[in-house]
Amino acid sequence: MGRSSSGELSGTHNLPMDFVPPTCPPVLVLREMLEIAYIAAGAPEEGRYARFNLAATPLFAAGDPNNVGELTRFDQPRGFSVAEVRRLAPALDANRSAVWVEWEKSKWQISGLADFGPYWRDAMLGVRFNYNAPECLVVRVERPGRLLIHMSGVHVATLSDGDVKGWGRKFVGALFGLARTSARDMSTEFERPSFRRKENLSNAVTYEEMSLWNTYAGIANLISVGGHGGAIIIVPSVPRSHLTQCA
Repeated sequence: MGRSSSGELSGTHNLPMDFVPPTCPPVLVLREMLEIAYIAAGAPEEGRYARFNLAATPLFAAGDPNNVGELTRFDQPRGFSVAEVRRLAPALDANRSAVWVEWEKSKWQISGLADFGPYWRDAMLGVRFNYNAPECLVVRVERPGRLLIHMSGVHVATLSDGDVKGWGRKFVGALFGLARTSARDMSTEFERPSFRRKENLSNAVTYEEMSLWNTYAGIANLISVGGHGGAIIIVPSVPRSHLTQCA
């Protein structure tokens, strides 16, 4: 994402309405970080390419930043280089931890390690919701040539084989239509609370639609991450007896 003449981030119409971006480094400093991550991703270690994450925060003079995860600070900071990232990456679990880097003006340093918890990857896929995302810039390296950029738990961009892709809303809009139709067709099968039924009906319908959307999105994301192709087939439910007759 770039900045428009008004100073606002371009492409923010594709992001959630309540999205508040964390503090990010200047463009040239950010470019250096992405370049090191990109090069480190393409350097195999014992015949394997490392998968790793970088969690970036401003340099904190005292203490550690809040809401980033469980941080382990090194006794002495290390230089931020391809060689040092390659040394640390194989020892980390790419599904829950990251190399913690801090910047000050135009300089980077590796300050330690960050643990986001066991549910971080599930939350990114949309299959878990009771989770506090790290409030910082996170670069996720999945393979050579593929980097995912997350800001405070929101996936804002992907670099995949030289092509930069934004978050986008076509997928989201399509699922909302399916969820709304599904909720309407299944409404007679839902058991809603009897307390103040009329007053709470609209809220119940909204909750049902969002629950279905989250279910569809979680399945779609798992298929997408697998990278082998797949499809979600959504059809009206039919009585078991009808299925038996068809079989």
